[in-house]
Amino acid sequence: MRDQRPNCVTLATLLTPTGAALIVTGLWLLFAATHLGMSLTSLRERIGARRFTLLFVVIAQLLFALLVLGHGGLRRIGAWTFFHDVAYERAMGVVATVGITFVVAGVIDYLRTPMVPLANHTHVTPLQRVTRHSVMLGLSLWGAAWAARPSQWVDVAFFAGFPAFALVGSW
Repeated sequence: MRDQRPNCVTLATLLTPTGAALIVTGLWLLFAATHLGMSLTSLRERIGARRFTLLFVVIAQLLFALLVLGHGGLRRIGAWTFFHDVAYERAMGVVATVGITFVVAGVIDYLRTPMVPLANHTHVTPLQRVTRHSVMLGLSLWGAAWAARPSQWVDVAFFAGFPAFALVGSW
């Protein structure tokens, strides 16, 4: 008995590995442009701090979710393997673990920092003395470690976006 379903053509069947990586890169650029662009405009003064914060958070969350879903949907297009050396893999695992440690420490430390909205204190914590934005540093290390050991080009585009975004955002 023959399969009666029509041939389905999906976006994934039309894309090359490079095309998928370019889509993920485009999603990173859209996220960065809105995230950084909104913080550079006078929109905050025009609509008020609370409305601006709500709008900023909603847009950032939606675009980041789109980025993650786009990566997840495109990551099985093609295969490009990097060399698999056990020592190299372990070293990148250590770098990724250090990165996640910075992220967790930064989240725990955040409420005691002067960066909290409407905070009136200026206490500098020991973690801030090492790095002002430990979450961004941690995400950069984590992303760089995963970008250095990809299985597809789309993974390189996705994970390399974290250190690139942190670098652009720190300017």
